[in-house]
Amino acid sequence: MRVRGLLLFGDTERCAAMRHEVPIAIMDPVMFAEVDGRRYVVASALEHARVKRALPDAEVLDLRL
Repeated sequence: MRVRGLLLFGDTERCAAMRHEVPIAIMDPVMFAEVDGRRYVVASALEHARVKRALPDAEVLDLRL
């Protein structure tokens, strides 16, 4: 079985690849992962609603510092 994936870490203001995957302005670093077509975003709780509106099929996980 072959797993295909993508992992990005950064903000969407300075990282074009991240902005392509998470198409909203987020100044703080977030993590984006895609594994076998399923998308995941790890972000602060303040960004969860905005990320869900932009990516309704992604699973949004809480970033705890």
